[in-house]
Amino acid sequence: MEAVKTRILLIEDNHDDALLFEEALSELPREEIEVEHAVGMQAGLKLLRSASVDVVVLDLGLPDIKTAVAVKTLLDDNPAVPVAVLTGLEDPDLRSLAFEQGAQVFLRKRDLSPELIHRVLVLSQSREQQLTELASWSALGRLAAGVAHEINNPMSYVMLNLGLLRGDVEEMGEVCPELAAGPVQTALELVDECLDGARRMTAIVKDLSLFSAVQSEEMTRVDMVEVVHAAVRTVRRLVEPWARIHLDLEPVPTIVGDRPRLVQVVANLLANAGQALEASGAPGAVRVALSRTADTLRLTVDDTGPGISEALAQRMFEPFFTTRLGSGGTGLGLSIARASVERHGGRISVSSHAPGARLEVELPVLNGLRLSPRGEKRNDD
Repeated sequence: MEAVKTRILLIEDNHDDALLFEEALSELPREEIEVEHAVGMQAGLKLLRSASVDVVVLDLGLPDIKTAVAVKTLLDDNPAVPVAVLTGLEDPDLRSLAFEQGAQVFLRKRDLSPELIHRVLVLSQSREQQLTELASWSALGRLAAGVAHEINNPMSYVMLNLGLLRGDVEEMGEVCPELAAGPVQTALELVDECLDGARRMTAIVKDLSLFSAVQSEEMTRVDMVEVVHAAVRTVRRLVEPWARIHLDLEPVPTIVGDRPRLVQVVANLLANAGQALEASGAPGAVRVALSRTADTLRLTVDDTGPGISEALAQRMFEPFFTTRLGSGGTGLGLSIARASVERHGGRISVSSHAPGARLEVELPVLNGLRLSPRGEKRNDD
């Protein structure tokens, strides 16, 4: 069976630099690689409209496009194609500019080597995986939106009628006191059980509906310190009966991201920590720390609860997995958090320590996400 080739489009106006790129490729299995060469932005855009390409290697010194808008121009016309920037320019701001506009790899011509070219090939492969995952999330989102719509309407009638029924049963007990301790009390307990079930169903539908918003993000400049404070305000009343919240937040760079989703991630982690302490029956503390390590923002949420076994840790992020089935848990909070973190190019993990457990999120400072048109006009705050 013939191997599937990776198609690279090199947009480079300098013939000698194009030869250097070809030489770097010569040490890789060329039967698996096919290179198209365009000598300018317009030629590259024209080729992209007529051919399928796995990855674009883009020179930033092209004569027919301004350096500051080269990546943006390419992606505005071809939003799905992964882009690796290749430049001989020494401007120190070019790297962050390229990533902000959507490039996934930044290469200096002076450093060009087979190892760096391999990063470009890995980029094309990971992009295919991302597109497959994105299609799966999109399908799940459509299903979730449909389920939420079909369930919410009848559930509102169920909740309303159960409330009215409960009122009628209470009134019956007042009118017939001799029934209050027997049939009326039994009926009230049955109605309350139905109401609890209906509320759980409503909570599941609400959490499911979050999956349907995967494609509706607005990417803006996000201050993660502000995100943590917003999340604490959201869940404070739920967590603080069982936990004192301590914050240790270092100043960190802003990132490009979906602020509401990131607030939701941190809120879900805080809620999980509070629930762990509630389940233990002993009040404790939750510590939230934010710091920067190299090119990554690191957020940790530590609690002083009972910790978590290795077996449970392996299932923590599975949809619908919960240890609080009888206490209103839907099992979606951490799975939604993981989906959101991975959407931002990060990772999330859980570990146990003495005492308690740690949830840790790592987010890349430069994550390749692009600002939404409205997001470009917003301030960092």
